[in-house]
Amino acid sequence: MSVVKNSALNLVLTISSVLFPFLIIPYVTRVLAVNELGKVMYADAISQYLIIIAALGIPFYGVREIAKLSAQKEKISNIVLELIIIQFSISVVSCIALWFIVPHLGVLLDKRLLVLCSIFVISNSFLIEWFYQGIQDFKYITIRSVIIKILSLILIVLLVKGSNDGYIYYAILSGLALLNSALNIYRFSKIGFVKVRKLDLRRHFAPLIVTFGINFSISIYAILDTLILGYFSGEESVGYYTISLKIVKTFWVIINAFGIVLISHTAKLIKEDKMAEVQQNISKALNIILTFSIPFIIICQLFPVQILVIIGGSKYVNSVELLRILSFLPLIIGICNVYGTQFLMVYNKEKYVFIATLVALVFSVAINFMLVPHLKEIGTGIASVTAELVVCGIIVYYSNFFLKIFFDFKYLLQIIVSSLTMIVFWVILKSFLFGFPLMFCCCLLFVVSFVALQMFYFKHSFIFFVIGKLQLLVKK
Repeated sequence: MSVVKNSALNLVLTISSVLFPFLIIPYVTRVLAVNELGKVMYADAISQYLIIIAALGIPFYGVREIAKLSAQKEKISNIVLELIIIQFSISVVSCIALWFIVPHLGVLLDKRLLVLCSIFVISNSFLIEWFYQGIQDFKYITIRSVIIKILSLILIVLLVKGSNDGYIYYAILSGLALLNSALNIYRFSKIGFVKVRKLDLRRHFAPLIVTFGINFSISIYAILDTLILGYFSGEESVGYYTISLKIVKTFWVIINAFGIVLISHTAKLIKEDKMAEVQQNISKALNIILTFSIPFIIICQLFPVQILVIIGGSKYVNSVELLRILSFLPLIIGICNVYGTQFLMVYNKEKYVFIATLVALVFSVAINFMLVPHLKEIGTGIASVTAELVVCGIIVYYSNFFLKIFFDFKYLLQIIVSSLTMIVFWVILKSFLFGFPLMFCCCLLFVVSFVALQMFYFKHSFIFFVIGKLQLLVKK
């Protein structure tokens, strides 16, 4: 299946990943009390932390190795079974350790949430999403994911009714994670599994250790910030931080859609030594990041109250400044992922990403401990943005030693100019409108002016490249 079709399928998956949280999050934030939501998100942060530890870098490593093997079913089956065994073993050990240390984690995690955490973590051992990404079976991933999301929406609306139903909400998430993994394993047994030779787990340890070091370091400043915030400031601050972070991460899913497709495609191009095409892919990915993330930043600066009220309700308006701070993350992480995940790691230069994450880890932990006791969730937001800036700077620096990736500053300037029209409309209309009507009119006028400027005035080649691909997709 072509990159265009895979990108289209992944875009559908992305839209569903954005649409359903926009339906679920406003409902959950209005039904659950702030402290109840904070308690559930604290448990979710711990489960995500353990999943990263147990995964040992397998999600990325698996995609890369499966993509290299093409249709060699026996070798693919060997790798899949070996990686499942590794992740399952570490998951079980991690959950057992959690049961022993839970008394020291504070009051935000009780035994019911601990059981659900364990289900979530162990289920993830059998998810093998990396297998389907590696063989580029995005059609199955998309269909299955959309069905699961519809089911989750139905169950949450039917079962989460009271302000103290956080346990039910998290039980639904854990149960659906288990269902996801079961479906993936069943399909693998039908299309991918063949009789395997003797398993060799040790051959994966050396490459996985570096990838694990990267993911573990990232998890410190991507997840541990929530744990530090919960420890110093309590569940209410976690609730405020979570809603802003979810808004930002939900948007980030959009611009990350093409990156997942490009990982396996870039791995094949590098194997075939087609570095000129790799360079073109990465430049186009950077342009996608700029096109979406810069307007997002401006919208969050102008309309944080409206966004928070739409997503979480009026009780979360205290997160206005936090949302403004975190709105820069999609741009920073986007650039970082293009240089790091889509190039350095695919090019087997993981050690440089590892160095970057270790340096950022020091910055993140230090800033969190300095600021969170005084600034609460604002301190966490500052620490998060700072850590990502450090990672991005180091990764971009190292990437240029191996491949000269030309950053299109002309296109960047054009995107900034086009995006600034939003501020112009805001200044003109704020005397006549306010609240949601003001945001709606500004956004509508911005989209029209943005498209018009790009197509008829700036006429950048990237815009016409995107239009051409869309036309080709429609014809197919």
